[in-house]
Amino acid sequence: MRRAISIAALLTLLLIATITTISTQIRIEITITNPNSYDLVDYQVKVDLSSVLNDPKPLKIVDENGNPVPFCFEQPNGECGTVPSLVVWIRVPKIPAKGRIVLYAIVGTNNAATGDKVFIFYDDFETTSYTWSCTGKCSNVYKNNGKLYVDALDGGWYYCNAYPSGKTFVRPFIVEALMKYSAPDYPESIFVSQDPDNVLPTSGHNLGPGYRYWPSKNAISVYNGLAGWSIGDGIDNPYDDFYLVKFVVGVNGKLHGEVVGYNDVDASNDEYSRPFYLLFIDCGNDYQPLVIEWVRVRSYADQEPSIVLELVKEGSGGGEMGGWAESMYGSIALLVALALFITMTMLLTREVRNLVATL
Repeated sequence: MRRAISIAALLTLLLIATITTISTQIRIEITITNPNSYDLVDYQVKVDLSSVLNDPKPLKIVDENGNPVPFCFEQPNGECGTVPSLVVWIRVPKIPAKGRIVLYAIVGTNNAATGDKVFIFYDDFETTSYTWSCTGKCSNVYKNNGKLYVDALDGGWYYCNAYPSGKTFVRPFIVEALMKYSAPDYPESIFVSQDPDNVLPTSGHNLGPGYRYWPSKNAISVYNGLAGWSIGDGIDNPYDDFYLVKFVVGVNGKLHGEVVGYNDVDASNDEYSRPFYLLFIDCGNDYQPLVIEWVRVRSYADQEPSIVLELVKEGSGGGEMGGWAESMYGSIALLVALALFITMTMLLTREVRNLVATL
């Protein structure tokens, strides 16, 4: 009898553990609202989960029908990949105009992707395989230890450019990069060209129609062949360090350049209307290479979507995640309970027979 009770107790503990597993399933509801009067398609949304999670956890993000949605985890240096963190970038398939969608982040399985599966363009020079080329007075472009290095020829710092081969982008969009300022007064910059037929400069400012953001001088330039103009406060940022640089190429010639956390500048020019652009990174100077830790291109909207998070439950029942958990874990619990009942019945029957035989 004691053995029967011991086995029954073990099976009971197993049943309790199964029920506990059900109760600790975490589901976060992410409601994303689009304030714009147009749909946002394949739009990258940044979500900070620190208000609902205490520490990073493996996640799977799905829509209301349970379909996986691409996302990556942002790291402290801005790179985006598969290592869990409390900040995620989600590539949302569609957010209707003046409408909203609901996604679910489910804790337990890590389905995160690399950044190139989330952004329009992403290169951290380690997990991706894009080819970068250089033009003008560029002597070399190469990757090393997860960074891109661009060297200029002697005396060629002003006309040296590196670019991802074969990549074009449709306006509007946002370019962001973690760039190193190698020295004061040397204009490392992000340049986007509107003319695919005249974007490879060999000398001078013959860059074709396009826009350039000079983060080291906090200025935006608009080029048309040899002509151009700049606006900005001309204040140097501290050099010999990495900075997050943001350059927005909006609609109707609206431009915004920003060294995040330091300063920003706006400009507007309606002269150029071609939608396709190529991306360039300027070398900066001819005695230290330009160094970039990562670069990405993401979607632009006049107004950023708003995000509301809710820790819906810790368990099964209701909703996409609840129905799934209730179905799977409920079936497991039922099988365990049935096994417990059958085992206890068999053991007790045998013990009773033995007791009767001794009488």
